[in-house]
Amino acid sequence: MRFKLRNGINKKGTVVIFVLFVIAFASSIIINLSERSVNSYEEVNDVYLMNQAYIYGKTAVKIVKNLIEDDDFKEDSRDDDWFNIPMYPLQKGYISIKIIPLNSKININDINSSNDNLSKRTSSAWDGLMQEYEFNDTETTSDFLKDWIDNDTKISPTGIELERYDYLGNTYQTKNEKLSTLTELTLINKELYPAMKNHFTVIAEDKQININFVNENTLKYYLPELEFYAEDIIDYRKFNDYTDVSQIRKAAPIPDDLYVKMVPFLTVKSSNFYIKINVQLSEKDFYYHALLKRNQNNAKVTKFFKGTNKDYF
Repeated sequence: MRFKLRNGINKKGTVVIFVLFVIAFASSIIINLSERSVNSYEEVNDVYLMNQAYIYGKTAVKIVKNLIEDDDFKEDSRDDDWFNIPMYPLQKGYISIKIIPLNSKININDINSSNDNLSKRTSSAWDGLMQEYEFNDTETTSDFLKDWIDNDTKISPTGIELERYDYLGNTYQTKNEKLSTLTELTLINKELYPAMKNHFTVIAEDKQININFVNENTLKYYLPELEFYAEDIIDYRKFNDYTDVSQIRKAAPIPDDLYVKMVPFLTVKSSNFYIKINVQLSEKDFYYHALLKRNQNNAKVTKFFKGTNKDYF
């Protein structure tokens, strides 16, 4: 049996990380040796760094996959090995790994869900967070966002369809499809992405939020019924993991009827994870992004790509 550590990764997790990164380093040396015969050193060096960074990025995903598959606890929390992977020093650089359970955030595409209750709850959360961050223009309402996402040309009460936009010299119209990444919010309003990236995702989840990872504003705007108790629910995590949803009643004096109503929206387990990897080599930064889906004790990488220093999901 493994034991969670409140201040760092356990020995088994450390061994897994060390072994995999040693393998990655050995692979990168082989690439370096094979490319020394090319004449242009600068060109070779750039290609070498890209290849080396790619190997480290793929290795990092394997590490996360192994740790998540090895996680035999009934809850996912901030004390888990996979959440506490330390920054790893490399020759002339480092690698850092950030992992976000995606049910710590709200699926923004549910604003157009066929489930009316879920759609209304998502719309309400969006509008509440718009007020929280003092967005007052009409281009940030939930109706406006719904018209951007839905696949029809029917205009919502405070929305707009077939609008023309300009961004970096390009002209485009209302998308009328689901958001594929959070960075698309920049196309609507450049201030939306940095404000909303910690509250929303674009990956399909059920309606449940993981109370071991959700932040206070996401919780209170997605579940306004718990607004009065949200701070206490979050503060409980400073010294305890939620191993069961019922423990929110230890954190706050939630009435029986409200607790029963809220249980379907809460969980302590996650299935979808976003992995963001930063590889720095010779003062050059490379960013890789991956999505991982867990089903019981198995995990599958569903997406992996090179990107920028953005939170895509």
